[in-house]
Amino acid sequence: MTLAILLVTSCAALFFNWQIGLAGLAFSNAELWFAKKFGNILNLQTVGQLAKKMTSESYSNLDATRALLIKAKLKKYWLIYSVMI
Repeated sequence: MTLAILLVTSCAALFFNWQIGLAGLAFSNAELWFAKKFGNILNLQTVGQLAKKMTSESYSNLDATRALLIKAKLKKYWLIYSVMI
């Protein structure tokens, strides 16, 4: 939405100060290209689907973090145990 406002404002600025309008058009065009190239598309119809998706991604990130912490603790205890032997 912000990029669309910038585009419209830049078109209007062409009539008052063509340098600023042209710079705004170039910037908004580049930003629209970046948004199209790197943007994500969500194929969701309801807010409930979005909530489920965000919740599942959050839990999967937490599980990965927990697994890394458990591995780190096991390595720590294994080192302590191997030093004691």
